[in-house]
Amino acid sequence: MKKFIVVISLLLSACSSVLNVTQSAKLANSCQTYFNILDENVATSTLPAETLQALQQDFAQYRKEFTKLSAEKQEQFCRARLARFQH
Repeated sequence: MKKFIVVISLLLSACSSVLNVTQSAKLANSCQTYFNILDENVATSTLPAETLQALQQDFAQYRKEFTKLSAEKQEQFCRARLARFQH
């Protein structure tokens, strides 16, 4: 059973990595930076595991939605969000 869980975890990680590479190709540079910061914040967070998993799912959905926007709209939004991180 433990092997099964490990294998499933590895497969999910591989799938999400492939998905991130595919989606990041469609994201503007500022959005890639923005989502990387969000991912880093989630990775270092001390929130409960269920909350972190929900956040990761939300961010994955946001990434997907952003790929539907024009590069100009992506840049506009993500640059504004990145500016908030610097304040």
